[in-house]
Amino acid sequence: MTLETACLIELSDVLGLEFECQKCKARITFDTRTAKGVLGKCPACFEKWVGEETEEYSSLTHLLGYLKSLDTHLKGHNLKVRLRVPLSAAQKSEGRQ
Repeated sequence: MTLETACLIELSDVLGLEFECQKCKARITFDTRTAKGVLGKCPACFEKWVGEETEEYSSLTHLLGYLKSLDTHLKGHNLKVRLRVPLSAAQKSEGRQ
């Protein structure tokens, strides 16, 4: 028997996407309710993250928009969508391990 512990996050609970620069460790959060896009470089040290004309940049921008629109469009439907992450990953991101 395998026991799995996971954290389920409702889309309405997602406040934004946090980016952390691997060079200077600066962090920026893009609010899912108001952000129109993401940055291609660190706002603190200007290290390039992804080029603005790349598929990666486009995917990140779309992800931000999808998180907002899915939560809005699914209201009133008999469907609940959640993000599922292993509890150990959630604990690590909060510095608990």
